[in-house]
Amino acid sequence: MLVDRPEKRNEIRANFLANELACQAQPDERARICASLKLADVDRALLPFAIFCDLATGQGFGLGRHMLPERLEYSRRDGHHVLAARAAGLGVGWVSIPDPRQIGHLLGVP
Repeated sequence: MLVDRPEKRNEIRANFLANELACQAQPDERARICASLKLADVDRALLPFAIFCDLATGQGFGLGRHMLPERLEYSRRDGHHVLAARAAGLGVGWVSIPDPRQIGHLLGVP
């Protein structure tokens, strides 16, 4: 889903900044680094997208998941969008810290 409205980008950034649990779970130095992370790329990206995965989908009839149940998660993270963007000469960054349920609600994703 394209995240092209500035107010949506701001809300995603707020969700990221509110996520203190990841930082609290880190040792001292790593916690400091975690707290310093910013989502500057959300502001600079020409075409920021939010990518979701429906783990309960019946599409594909489960092929590939019998041997590797986490296949959907791999596909979501390493999807063809990365390859297509790189083939078009575009850079790709990945941010997975924001809470996906809250981001889905924010963007109106079922």
